[in-house]
Amino acid sequence: MIFYLSYVLSGATVYGFKIIYLFFETGILCFLFLSLKRLKINSNHVLLYALSPLVIFEFFINVHIDIIILFFLSGFLYFALVKNTGPALLFLSFSVLSKTYSLIYLPLYLFYLYRSGMSFKNIFMQLFYFVLPLLILNLYGSSIENLYLTMGNYMQNWYSNNLIYVIFNFSLNIFNVNNHQITRSILIIFFLISYIFILRSDLTLLQKLYLISFFYLFFSHTVHQWYVTLPVLFLPVCFSYSALYWSGVIGLTNITAYYYLKDKIWEDFLPVLIIEYLILSVLIFFDFKIFKLKDLIDKK
Repeated sequence: MIFYLSYVLSGATVYGFKIIYLFFETGILCFLFLSLKRLKINSNHVLLYALSPLVIFEFFINVHIDIIILFFLSGFLYFALVKNTGPALLFLSFSVLSKTYSLIYLPLYLFYLYRSGMSFKNIFMQLFYFVLPLLILNLYGSSIENLYLTMGNYMQNWYSNNLIYVIFNFSLNIFNVNNHQITRSILIIFFLISYIFILRSDLTLLQKLYLISFFYLFFSHTVHQWYVTLPVLFLPVCFSYSALYWSGVIGLTNITAYYYLKDKIWEDFLPVLIIEYLILSVLIFFDFKIFKLKDLIDKK
């Protein structure tokens, strides 16, 4: 729908996208501003997202479409904070229609509702708001299969910018196991373990949502630069050194593109991967400690 609207506005150019993106960006800033007021955090923190070089570069220069999912996720975050379950699930559903990976937030949010005292019956009734937008998929008929074919190709064959993937793949090759699907399965298992750990923790909803977003990317087989705009969305409402660092260091992965254009070989630059992932591993541990400490102070 967005591609079609952009074509109506500007034909086969990107200017239509940029016009549409301004509306989405305005919506994101509004939801972040309202969330900050709800959390009683200085509203100037919205600038952590608004002035992020990564956000500006990837959405308004490279024109990646991830800004749409960030808009719906920002709406989901706000309505979840004000405990307005119906609109929260509605926005979450539209985020799934934008990019399927946001399904990772649904189990966590439903578990949060249950722990907050909502009955199974009420949770089931509220899920109507989540299911309703998904009916839009029926408009695509049999061509919906193309979506699953594309996703299958992405999950099975794509790789970019993940030191953990490189380490496990190299380790398996030492034992003459040349099957990168095993490495992908290992990464999924690591993510599920971290998901369960976060789900069972006593952290706040926003902290849990951020950590799940982080580990989804941390254990993903493919981490392009524009993917990291996801943790940047959380910076104003749930500040973390890991998100701030990642949004900056991810720019170094342009070295891979440079050598590809120069030598026609796509290969990650190992020093960048080491700098990126080793420091991220330290910072996420540090952030988790800060989250725990903050919760203890708030409870006192």
